[in-house]
Amino acid sequence: MNPRIGNVHIDANALDRGGAARGGDVDRFLALVEADEISVVIPHSVKGEIAHPKTPDWVKLASNSQIFSLPVNRTPEEMARLEDLRKLLRGNAQSDKHDADAEHLFEASKYGGQFFVTHDKRILSKSKAINALVGRIRIVTLEDFLRDYDRAGLQ
Repeated sequence: MNPRIGNVHIDANALDRGGAARGGDVDRFLALVEADEISVVIPHSVKGEIAHPKTPDWVKLASNSQIFSLPVNRTPEEMARLEDLRKLLRGNAQSDKHDADAEHLFEASKYGGQFFVTHDKRILSKSKAINALVGRIRIVTLEDFLRDYDRAGLQ
């Protein structure tokens, strides 16, 4: 997969600065977006999380210029796949805390995402099983995405 071609979907936490190194990665990612070097699609389910009052203003501003997916009706097959994804992410947890993550990943796969950028350890650790359910999408951290972006430029 080439991150310079195709859609990149991001989780709400993808733009968390989390320290100096990640802050530089966020700045670089946003510069690539602004220069139209990459195509970012933010799942509509992530848009709701970004609107949360505790989300930093700079994340809200950065996401305002991006493309968002829209909620649409789902086929019975899609509903079943989404439910399987929810069960996978939920694991042994009793709550539906991870259902939003399932929505994000489902949307990314539905709308042709090649990459899903996240810092969620649960999602990252289950990436192979997620791919088995939703199809081929590369689930990566922001650092990994930028590394793939750089490598693709060398080809």
